[in-house]
Amino acid sequence: MVGSYLRRVLTVYAMTYFICGASAWAQQDNQERQSHVLTTMIVEATREGALAREEAPAGFLGDRSPLELPFVSSSITEYAIKEFAVPGGDGSEFASALTLNPSVRDSISMFSEMYIRGFRFTGYDIGINGLGSMFGPLYIPTYAFETIDILSGPSIAYMGTTFVFAGTGGHINYRTKVARPEPQMDVNLHFFGRSGFTEQIDFGRRFGASNEWGIRATVEHTSGETAIKGSENKRLNIMVNLDRKTDTMRTNLAIGHFRYGNTGNYGGRGFFLDDAVTRLPSAPKTSDGFGPDWNETDQEMTLVTLNHEQTVREWFVPFVDFGYSIEESKPSILTSRLYLMNNAGDYRGRVRDEKLKRETMTVQGGVRGTIDLGSMENSYLAAVGYTYHERGESGTWPWTDFTPYGNIFSGARPDYNVPANKSNDLRKGYSRASTGFTLMDTMSFFNRKLSLFAGVHWHDNVVKNYNRSGQVTQEVKSDNLNPTFGIVYSPLGYLSFFASHTESFSAGTRASGNYVNVGEVLKPAKTKQNEIGVKYQWEQLVLTLSAFDITQGANRSVDVGNGDRLLKTDGERRNKGLEFSFSGNMLEERLNLIGGFMYLDARQEKTDLGLYDGMRTNGVANFSATLGATYRITDSISAMGRIYHMGSASLMDERFKTKAYTTLDLGLSYTHEIKDVPVTVSLRCFNVFDKAYWKPYQHPDTGSNAVILGNPRTFQLSLGARFWGLARTSARVIG
Repeated sequence: MVGSYLRRVLTVYAMTYFICGASAWAQQDNQERQSHVLTTMIVEATREGALAREEAPAGFLGDRSPLELPFVSSSITEYAIKEFAVPGGDGSEFASALTLNPSVRDSISMFSEMYIRGFRFTGYDIGINGLGSMFGPLYIPTYAFETIDILSGPSIAYMGTTFVFAGTGGHINYRTKVARPEPQMDVNLHFFGRSGFTEQIDFGRRFGASNEWGIRATVEHTSGETAIKGSENKRLNIMVNLDRKTDTMRTNLAIGHFRYGNTGNYGGRGFFLDDAVTRLPSAPKTSDGFGPDWNETDQEMTLVTLNHEQTVREWFVPFVDFGYSIEESKPSILTSRLYLMNNAGDYRGRVRDEKLKRETMTVQGGVRGTIDLGSMENSYLAAVGYTYHERGESGTWPWTDFTPYGNIFSGARPDYNVPANKSNDLRKGYSRASTGFTLMDTMSFFNRKLSLFAGVHWHDNVVKNYNRSGQVTQEVKSDNLNPTFGIVYSPLGYLSFFASHTESFSAGTRASGNYVNVGEVLKPAKTKQNEIGVKYQWEQLVLTLSAFDITQGANRSVDVGNGDRLLKTDGERRNKGLEFSFSGNMLEERLNLIGGFMYLDARQEKTDLGLYDGMRTNGVANFSATLGATYRITDSISAMGRIYHMGSASLMDERFKTKAYTTLDLGLSYTHEIKDVPVTVSLRCFNVFDKAYWKPYQHPDTGSNAVILGNPRTFQLSLGARFWGLARTSARVIG
């Protein structure tokens, strides 16, 4: 039920709308002009060298100036990904690109797990072309995508029903590469790590009347050993994007196929902490791996997204979006658990063989538009959506323990005997389905100096567990209404103040096989955020300072004796933070900057009997900062650099902390034309000083009591050439 406060706000909002705008409806007539709301499914080409797009993503609202939005969001460009993404093919490139945004913090790269404002999200939570949950939990490719959108804070009303399974701290959306106005073909070769080698081809061109059709295709192949001893990756990624743009319609079809595998020390980087650990041991050499040499994983994923919008009138733009993805792991042996046993660095290992399969289907449609009412400009949106996700699992996932134990410092390793069989059995494990609707409205006054935002999103969740015979053993239904309000006041064109309230709602956590209540679906989680801030544009540099307060229901892992644990709901998590971000260029576009910092006070509240009230949330550092820069020394020579700092984080309910760490990345590129073909040679070094460090890890199965060994020093030598001309556009992008 909508609370009385919500009814009062909506009443005032409606009165304002009719008083200020209804009398001017006739002024709209049939005038046609291009709306300031840009489609979210197609991204225009960005200025070469830009690290962030000037237009900020806003989900259903399209792309707008960041000064016009009541929340914090940004888009990281293809160029930024290329310059700052750590090679390796295990998720490191995904993580290092996203952490250019201060809202995002790195976690366990191999499973594409990150934090947004202190809340965990995984590959399951990531969308493509405005459609959520298109990826799986392991490898997230980056080469096939033009930009990565990041919305900080819970924003389900702006993203829609397809994102109901997404992380509650924010939302991530990938946009596929689209053909540019001029034809192009890029060829890149990269050597990295110990023997890693990557070949990439990027082809695009437009054709047809007025170049309304476009095709963009990317192919990427990687093989060889990474900077981690004994860890070899292999991958083949293919993405084809076909689009059509006219004055009245836009259509985009993306089809991708991804194959990823790893052998060797994959998975031997994370450690859960036994109760006997009273002081976190120092981090060992970052190039070491601690899993068995025969460890392997192999996964294959295919996805399709289709977006279409038709401009009937500026005030009536219907749209429809569809997405489908399927991912299946081949019979694989995974090092699923390593445990630090004591302060001396001894560890034990457990493995299990497993086979996983997941399918996601999502569809949404609606109408949006902009109405000029004279003294007021009104933008509205109404949408409905449906999302279905199903996961297949193998057997009972039996554990195998290995002895003797290993040590992270001496190099002693457990006697990892190869299990006799791999799991080929596959059954339906569980499914999730959601149906929902979204209503949004924006009123802008005085040439957009003052804008009011109001919206509401509702969806239900139906979660089912299945036994080995395919019968439903548990069904949990829930639903919730999520209101959103915001205000932006811009007294000057380069300065704006904003405030907002946003909410999200997600299905309850499903207990894994590590618990006595395996398969049980816990209570759904509600997330609320209040945020205020100021945005300032200084020449070509945009700066944002915001303060936020987020609350979310929490779970806890409880020891019930005999080595068994129970997963249950317990209290709330409250994250209060101060965030500063910037992106842009200076010195006549020679210097491009991106980065910022975030201070985060993450606490536990309303826990059972108040046992943990006021304690810091496990695995969440109180401070982090990032600074990325590229500098064009001459027309042929450019340099890149990045500093990344992570503060200390509490573990095991404040028993001890991880140490703060700082890493440095540097690179240099030289471009020279050979017969009118620009050829670029680049040398980059990530973690220049080979800093050894632990990353805190929020794992839902262990109450966040885990650490991940950081990435080792990694060199990358690259050779790239661009044929058929360089596509440049007049798109307003800063860098």
